Amino acid sequence: IGWAQDLRLDVDAEEISRSTASTYVSAVNQVLRHVGRDDLITSAKALGLNRGQRWDNRDRSNSADAREEFRAFIADKAERSIGRDRIVLEGLGHSIACQESGGLRFRESCCAKLVGKDVASGTLQLSGREDRTKNARDRVPTLLDPVGVENARRFITDHRTIYARGSLIPGDMSWRQYRRWVYEQVASFRSVTCIPYRLHGNRHAFAQERFSRLWEERAGVRLEPPCKIGIYQHTWMLYAAERTGHTLKQTRSLDHDIRLIVSSDLGHGRLDVTSVYLGY
Repeated sequence: IGWAQDLRLDVDAEEISRSTASTYVSAVNQVLRHVGRDDLITSAKALGLNRGQRWDNRDRSNSADAREEFRAFIADKAERSIGRDRIVLEGLGHSIACQESGGLRFRESCCAKLVGKDVASGTLQLSGREDRTKNARDRVPTLLDPVGVENARRFITDHRTIYARGSLIPGDMSWRQYRRWVYEQVASFRSVTCIPYRLHGNRHAFAQERFSRLWEERAGVRLEPPCKIGIYQHTWMLYAAERTGHTLKQTRSLDHDIRLIVSSDLGHGRLDVTSVYLGY
């Protein structure tokens, strides 16, 4: 079903929550009942859009190997293409770099008007309305690799004819057309390599790396997040306290502050959301 596929893509790109998608399915079902088309009614669960528990401490990031393999896959396809097709494939590579470096959502990595933005400070100023961030919220994420975003900015400038909007969406494609094309590339990669790569996994990888670097900056010890080492809140706090030499109270306070920073970088307003990315 076309509309259900679009909802799944929206959920995967974190444009809407699973709860919102489930609500939409319920609304469609109500309309179908009203017009007497019970034969078309389906459940959110059958569509893979049902509400579920918010998090389960699993690591949902793309591994470093998976990220490298996907970049190589796209680069190889670009090398074997010509003209516009080659440029658009190269553009996808730059979009991926923005996701990995700044924790941008897929839509943000494509729609952000990077031309004219300054990344020399190691941060990226995102405008809610101009750069199509979720809920039109402004934010300034710290970049893990400013060079990657700078290269994307220069790429758009060098190919203004194709990227006339100043973003990484080709001027002759709508957002939904481009999104479908990108997900086709991901599906092709999965089929060829059997690697469970997800675009949103880049955002998880960013959050985890940012978390680890902040611990190293503030406590002098690099710590992997709970989901990465498979332990839960209390056990992880004891582990962190032992590694850093801090008291349990100090460790909890530092963990709280670091998670606030990660949450801000991701563009979320609630601390509990970091559990989805980092575990607890």
